Amino acid sequence: MDLIGKYLGVWMSEHAARLTFGISPDEPIEGPWIVSGQVRYETPGLGIWMTTETVMGPGGKSVPIGDSAGKAVTLIRWQSLDGAIMADERKDVTRPGFFQNR
Repeated sequence: MDLIGKYLGVWMSEHAARLTFGISPDEPIEGPWIVSGQVRYETPGLGIWMTTETVMGPGGKSVPIGDSAGKAVTLIRWQSLDGAIMADERKDVTRPGFFQNR
């Protein structure tokens, strides 16, 4: 399946999200995190490279990722993913209800 150019919303464990984005353990958000953005590249056996637009903690609480939002390309390792939703347009992975019950 070709993921390049697709928009993904992915579920990550708290530990994986903190390691991926360098978020301090002092940030008081616990539980699964949701990351959304566009896939730019794929490295077989390693993961996908996404322009990360949104990082949210449990309940949809936004987590600041600095000025790199939507600009920097971040490696999301396959083993870090707990689940995903894929769409051709960004609005389809950020629709209401996406963050509920995750």
